[in-house]
Amino acid sequence: MSKRSNLNARAAAAKFLSMPMENRLGAGRRKMADLVEVKDRALFHELVAGTTRREVTIDSILAAFSNAPIKRIERKLRNILRLAIYQLVFLDGVPAHAAVSESLKLIPSKRARGFANGILRQIDRESSIVYGAPEGEQRLRSLNIKPNSWFVTERPFLPDPDQDPLIYLAIAHGFSPSATKILVKALGDEVAEKVLALANGRPQVALRFCGSKDQQAKARSLVAEAGIDLETIPGNHGDIYGLGHGVDPVSIVGFKEGQLTVQGPFAASVAPFLAPAEGERILDFCAPPGGKTIHLAELAPKAEIVAYAHDSQGNERLLSTLARCPRENVTVATKQRSFWGGEPFDAYLVDVPCSNTGVLSRRPEARHRLDKETLASLAKLQQTMLDRVLSKAMEHAGKSRLVYSTCSILPAENEDIVRAATGGQGRLRVVEERHALPVGLWQDGGYAALIEVSEA
Repeated sequence: MSKRSNLNARAAAAKFLSMPMENRLGAGRRKMADLVEVKDRALFHELVAGTTRREVTIDSILAAFSNAPIKRIERKLRNILRLAIYQLVFLDGVPAHAAVSESLKLIPSKRARGFANGILRQIDRESSIVYGAPEGEQRLRSLNIKPNSWFVTERPFLPDPDQDPLIYLAIAHGFSPSATKILVKALGDEVAEKVLALANGRPQVALRFCGSKDQQAKARSLVAEAGIDLETIPGNHGDIYGLGHGVDPVSIVGFKEGQLTVQGPFAASVAPFLAPAEGERILDFCAPPGGKTIHLAELAPKAEIVAYAHDSQGNERLLSTLARCPRENVTVATKQRSFWGGEPFDAYLVDVPCSNTGVLSRRPEARHRLDKETLASLAKLQQTMLDRVLSKAMEHAGKSRLVYSTCSILPAENEDIVRAATGGQGRLRVVEERHALPVGLWQDGGYAALIEVSEA
């Protein structure tokens, strides 16, 4: 795409949301943002991420005010309506008249514009913000949008929480019933509801400074001189800092030079968990996008690290990270035959593709992919990957170790996979497991297991 700034935030957001989901991930959103005027980019990101998170809830409100079934509303028009409703309900910094009038400008058809105008004006007239939890039938037309702050309409748009609590929970938090059922079954009602609620918060961006202690200190000084405040994140995750809302990490001095990278607290704990040592040969079996790869290389600069990308898209992402954060001790492989059969590895990192349920606020599209079939498909892939690496590790008589990790909080992708892979294998021992839930400030969710392969 051209990087000429010529789209306003709402036009760009409507165009972006009409793209297929596979084109709407991180790089795709950044490319579209490059077309937006710099002053409007924060609004663009807020609109696309927020509308994606709240799509299920928004559609329930839209259905209550539309005289046409949602599925019969043309796709582009439906997305413009969703964007407008998101602004009316969730963005208190945007005046209602601006949300409506600016959205209507995006609709070329007079008839469609009249249809949209009627819906949006009606929502605006029949809604208000109240403080204090609703009671009785008011719960069917009230949505908690901030602590002790509720959006209330004159028309019910939610199911009765007493009669169908799971569907109520799903629509109120913007998840499908199938995704909500999976989370409730895995976590229990109380924890699942907390995870669902926090998944709708603005994502907290954490940074890790790279290089030696001296290099990290210098990079932190440069960031401070630029007037960017960072919050130290407590815990045993290394030098991880929280970035304030509205600051694009790519714009921070030192990012393009590889002096810092975006990495959450749990993700930043994975490479140290493997404890790479100098002189070791280490395989990062699912390396893209490369954050953990460069962390391994940084922890053991004299180790030999082989980073494997399973496909061309992953290889492109990995090479991009290594171009920004070059590490001389990393070799990128795209064919398994290039590293199996050679010298044995001392350690393995198997950070598998997953449901992203531990980072739902940062991955707004993940909730729309979470269903029984997708979870089963992911678990099959994860099992295949872990079994493959453990099988290869046991072809050698010497001892080694492996860390299996995900950014999922579901047992089906975590301990169930590890138990199936290690059960009945005399040379395999699960040394330690770590779990994290995304239920607090600066907490991302994930799982990691350290598996020891003993000598034959």
